[in-house]
Amino acid sequence: MRELLIKYKYIWIFPVSIFYYELLCRIFTNTNVFIQLPVLLTASIALGLLVNCILPFIKEKYVKVVTVVLLFILATFYCTECIIKNTFQVYMTLSTIVFNMKNVTTEYAQDTFDAVVTALGIIALYTVPMILYLVFYKKLEYKRPNYKFALYNGIGALAFMILSSILGMNGAYAKLYSTQYEFNRACEVFGVTTGTRLNVIRKENNDLVVEQIEEEVKEEPIVYGKNEMNIDFDALLQSDYEPYTSMDSYVSQLTPSSKNEYTGIFEGKNLILICAEAFSGSVVSEELTPTLYRLMHNGFYFSDYYQPAWGGSTSSGEFSMLMGIVPINGAGAMLSTIGENNYFTMGNQMQRLDYFTACFHNGERCFYNRDLTHENLGFNYYLALGNGLETMTENSYVSDTDLLCNTLDTYIDKQPFCTYYMTIDGHSNYNASGVWKVVNNRDKVRSVIGDSHSELVFNYYCYQMELENALTALIDKLEEKGIAQDTVIALTSDHYPYGLAYGHSGNAADYIAELYGHSSSGHLNLDKNAMIIWSGCLEEGGDYHDLQCEIKTPTYSLDMLPTLSNLFGLEYDSRFLVGRDVFSDQVAQVVWIDYSWLSDKGYYNAPTQTFTPTNPNETVSQEYIDSMCKIAENKINFSNQILAYDYYRHVFGEDTITNTNK
Repeated sequence: MRELLIKYKYIWIFPVSIFYYELLCRIFTNTNVFIQLPVLLTASIALGLLVNCILPFIKEKYVKVVTVVLLFILATFYCTECIIKNTFQVYMTLSTIVFNMKNVTTEYAQDTFDAVVTALGIIALYTVPMILYLVFYKKLEYKRPNYKFALYNGIGALAFMILSSILGMNGAYAKLYSTQYEFNRACEVFGVTTGTRLNVIRKENNDLVVEQIEEEVKEEPIVYGKNEMNIDFDALLQSDYEPYTSMDSYVSQLTPSSKNEYTGIFEGKNLILICAEAFSGSVVSEELTPTLYRLMHNGFYFSDYYQPAWGGSTSSGEFSMLMGIVPINGAGAMLSTIGENNYFTMGNQMQRLDYFTACFHNGERCFYNRDLTHENLGFNYYLALGNGLETMTENSYVSDTDLLCNTLDTYIDKQPFCTYYMTIDGHSNYNASGVWKVVNNRDKVRSVIGDSHSELVFNYYCYQMELENALTALIDKLEEKGIAQDTVIALTSDHYPYGLAYGHSGNAADYIAELYGHSSSGHLNLDKNAMIIWSGCLEEGGDYHDLQCEIKTPTYSLDMLPTLSNLFGLEYDSRFLVGRDVFSDQVAQVVWIDYSWLSDKGYYNAPTQTFTPTNPNETVSQEYIDSMCKIAENKINFSNQILAYDYYRHVFGEDTITNTNK
């Protein structure tokens, strides 16, 4: 080995370069450079030695070119992760980057260009190993290695990988390496190399042990049934496939939620689901956005609502509200639904009741592979740019107003209907005057909020006014048609406005904090948002006006699906969904992808392993905290397994749907 190191000086090119790339990621994403540094170092050496194994198979005259190409590929990967982290505040998995690279660089070419220009200094530093290699190539005295070189490097790579794993699986972050693995946090703590390796090899975690929190039982004058289905778990448990038996055992032990006085009040009504691009409840006011304010406060008002970023931008936000489970793999979660039985989506549930279902998006039809996923989510009719939506307007663009109003005629006479919209007007970048969204709305916005805001935040208000305009036009049409009381609108955001989180002289938080009026640091500040569940029947004079109420307990996007399922009186089983019906007796818990959680008793920060009680004067037992930590872990791991093993097909078989509206 000593002879090998002396003879082949270039053996350290890749290990040192990868370690250098990792350090740059930490420096330029404001991550603690020294956190789990031994894991970072040993993982870098392991990957570098593994790359060395290629060299004996390269002819000597090509080795210089191949080495530069390999360094370029590695530099591009780590640099891309660094830029993504700075832009979206999360690392993204390799699959997410690969699947969406083409779409991002075409539809959002300007955003991509701006991000690259902003990061030119960082990009330059990532080229340093390539430049040094080209400068000192002759001094390395390259000698083509033999196959023993590949063998020794392979053994070395394995040894360092094992050492890296041992270091990672012990100490304060052991759970993050195993049972509480999450890609973004793993990259922050262990490095991009280890985070990516764990993502590639990790498929499931079968550690599902039921924890039940005992709540004080209040006397009810009426005994309601349970939101559960007649499922023969004894038969299912006969499976000899261990992942299924573990999941079946787990679900069968859960307590289903109780039905309640809200069960079925929307039975037979139409449903319009809306995922509003980068929407924030901070823009809503009675004076500026009267329609949004009306829908938010004259339906069910969610005063403590959160939309976690989930680590996958828009696609993972869509997934959380449509699937009711945690998007464990960011944007890759939605891709995992292709070909699977997505039994409990509102689209699929409504199709079983012979509803007309449709899905619309005023962006490119193939973006995030929606053309492959959304029909399988129960929306047989999918319209976007590229397959017909662009013909519905005379403008060169399709605004949110065009989206909501010009598509209405395709389904308004096909009641009952269930439609889903993914809007786009709220998307960054929030450019200055000259952009039509600013030109159209700046006078109205200025008349309400004045000129005290920065240009970027002011423009964000203007962009979000397009959602207000679209909803106003939609409500007008529903009322004109006389079906507002027979139609439900459910709306939430895909993520916080991350377009306000960069471009401010390196200070990522200022614009968001300016919009919010308070710090944007931490989950509770950054992800606080708004959800709307409204129907004309809840307003004054409506059949269910007396049931209009405020939901004060913590809620989040995963709660939308089970809540709507209960409100529509659908036959569903609450045990299979991670979210909860907010009107039920289930314990309120908001879960984040890094295993942090919030309940009515307080907030648990998983990375720091600290609990902050809601009421400082109340003592919360460690037993309660430990139980809630286990429940959060179960919910995330169970969500992962549902996708990994197409679990709903195991339970329900093929989802035979008679409605085939095309």
